[in-house]
Amino acid sequence: MAMMVTYTKGQAVYIELRSRILSGEILPDSVLNQETLAAQLGVSTTPLREALQRLEAERLVSLRAHREVTVAALSVRELSEIFGVRLQLDPHAGAIAAANATDDELKMIQTSVPVPGPPGSEATGEGNRRFHRAIYVCSGNELLTTILDSLWDRTECYRRILVPDDIGGHVDPEPTHSEIAAALSNRDSTAAADLLRRHIEATENTLKNLLIATQE
Repeated sequence: MAMMVTYTKGQAVYIELRSRILSGEILPDSVLNQETLAAQLGVSTTPLREALQRLEAERLVSLRAHREVTVAALSVRELSEIFGVRLQLDPHAGAIAAANATDDELKMIQTSVPVPGPPGSEATGEGNRRFHRAIYVCSGNELLTTILDSLWDRTECYRRILVPDDIGGHVDPEPTHSEIAAALSNRDSTAAADLLRRHIEATENTLKNLLIATQE
């Protein structure tokens, strides 16, 4: 029987606001009034303030003395920082998964290869995440998975905002997910790590070019 999770008001507000920010529902660089925001969420300013302090610690918002909240802007610098870490950790997760995952886990990765769809769509984003997270989980390193989950959250914010859902076709950066899955199935740690590194680099370059274009 599944256990019910009970959240405090501050935790519930944090989860809701974090989801809205990372999904792009609340746009980067937006300025929000705390009293208005509390009224919209149906809470007092106390749990809202608790939630905002957690979001500020994650660099998703900044708080001002006159009770305004500014949502973090998208920036080339932050994008470079995120991918600088992912370029080290994603290949590491892939190498460990190739070496240590069970046969059933490797089959799970193979079946998680995303089905082609519009690049900016929610379904495509979820498919990409499911595939990469399967690799993280199959590495067997829980701390590594937690860190990469957090980095993916912020990466996804950039993707949802920068990649339009109406450009047609399917974006699967070279090397493709299928190539990565094949290397993992062959238990080739070196190839899996190299393919993932190049795949992440291609994703970074795509997002960075789109972001720079919006700032010109």
